Amino acid sequence: MSLAGIVVTETYTNLDEQFLGVMGDGTNTFDLTNNTDVTWTDFHLNINVNCNGCSLGDYTGPGTETWTPIITPTTASYSLDVVGLNILDGGIYSFSIPGYGSIFTIGPAAWWTYGYPTVDGDGGGGDGGGGGVPVPEPSTILLLGSGLVGLVGYRRRKRMM
Repeated sequence: MSLAGIVVTETYTNLDEQFLGVMGDGTNTFDLTNNTDVTWTDFHLNINVNCNGCSLGDYTGPGTETWTPIITPTTASYSLDVVGLNILDGGIYSFSIPGYGSIFTIGPAAWWTYGYPTVDGDGGGGDGGGGGVPVPEPSTILLLGSGLVGLVGYRRRKRMM
């Protein structure tokens, strides 16, 4: 017995992770509306598997995807990171992933899916705040410091004259 593929229609009003449904055998289609007031550059999908020998097919949609399997002694799950998106506020991000059950599965083949968009542009699963605060390199700090020391020295020299 297997669950049929699903069609998910979901609206995001913030960048928090949301439960997107239980995928099954067949084509699983996602239509996600961006109502977050920002442009999505990345999307991260976490897929938890409950079946032995089940597999997922190729991602079909915009952007460039990277799959990462997460295997433990008791569970298997996948992380799908999609980068290179340009989903404007009010736009719809559409993609599909086929699911394949297994003859070894007792009960329905299912994949629980959770997803969240980000705007950091690096696929790193940032907080949506533009990738955080940039940290200056040590050489930049050294250059700035030496410039300030030079200005102080120039001013003192000018006062002495």
